[in-house]
Amino acid sequence: MIAAEGPHDDELRALRAENERLKSELANLNAICDSLPAMISHVGADFRFIHLNKTYERFFPHPAEWAIGRHLSEVAGEPHLSLARPFAERALRGERVSFESRIRHRDGTMHDIAVTYTPRRAPDGSVSGFIALVEDITDKKAIEERVRESEERLRLALESAGMVAWEWNVETDAVLRFGWNPELLGPEPAQCGRDFFASVHPDDRAQLAAAYHGALENGHDYQLEFRLVAPDGTIRWMNDRGGLKTDSRGRRLLRGVFTDITELKSTMTALRESEERYRFLANSLPLFIWTGGFQKVDFINDYWYQYTGLPRDVPFDSWPEVVHPEDLKELIPAIELARQTNGEAAFEYRVRRADGPWRWHAGVEKRQSDPDRWLGFGFEIHDIRMAAAALRESEERHR
Repeated sequence: MIAAEGPHDDELRALRAENERLKSELANLNAICDSLPAMISHVGADFRFIHLNKTYERFFPHPAEWAIGRHLSEVAGEPHLSLARPFAERALRGERVSFESRIRHRDGTMHDIAVTYTPRRAPDGSVSGFIALVEDITDKKAIEERVRESEERLRLALESAGMVAWEWNVETDAVLRFGWNPELLGPEPAQCGRDFFASVHPDDRAQLAAAYHGALENGHDYQLEFRLVAPDGTIRWMNDRGGLKTDSRGRRLLRGVFTDITELKSTMTALRESEERYRFLANSLPLFIWTGGFQKVDFINDYWYQYTGLPRDVPFDSWPEVVHPEDLKELIPAIELARQTNGEAAFEYRVRRADGPWRWHAGVEKRQSDPDRWLGFGFEIHDIRMAAAALRESEERHR
């Protein structure tokens, strides 16, 4: 005999379905948080870790689970706690704070870090702890220092930072390079433009040649990514920015800077393949994070409104109002093309900050398993771009 369904059976089925949806969303949120390049943690008012992502394992010699329940001083060291304590106390009073510090890496070296503490509020509005975002800025600090050094020190800086400044004399086909790192990139290609293309991945040669040809024909600057293939088969991703210049003797020179972005590409790929993690963490991170469709976004984190100064009642599909008009010309077609092809787009663009200045950002948008669903994020790269520009200017001054 089959019992008749009770009045609450539909509610139970709905609750079970909602529970499964939340479990799936939690798994997605865990994945994206663990794939972020920054260390993210939830610290209680007693300075003990409640949660932290797997990125901590790249920095500290213990599994992430080991740190849960342990005091900040035990994980990061007493010197760091002495510096961080005043900022943590301000965060526990409800203030969002940022500072820089130095901590010891698992390999024994000291690393510079940028830290942001965001208050974590309980349902009743009281502060129960804080969300800590910790970024390794050691490389950025090193670049800033090297810009101030001599030409020889500049050459060493370029090598250690994985950057190559180059110049191609169009008339003679001679190539001059600064900062080529054989240990990272393999033996340096021959000092002529034609032979250099032999080291470029076959699939990327056509677009690289087209970019150079366009710069020579139209005088336009260009930016693109391509792969270098070392003699042993190792592949490194490079970001190439440059353009046509004419020197005081009237020579036409194609100048640019290669930046090794292999690790960045790997990180961005991992981020694009991951799903969102804890929603409350998304609202604490200094990143733009959104989900939904191109014109029907169902979630955008608080940082978007804090950064742009837009009222919260303004729909996110009005985002072109705070994107630089020059960048919209390429940004919108890139997104539309991705939706017509492989469903992915990576781009760089300028966003108007609430206090007025335009700041460069990098963004990624990826189609989810549901073709009508999208996950996107954007983060500021303005200082990195400015540092690269300073390196180019310094190299030209010493030429």
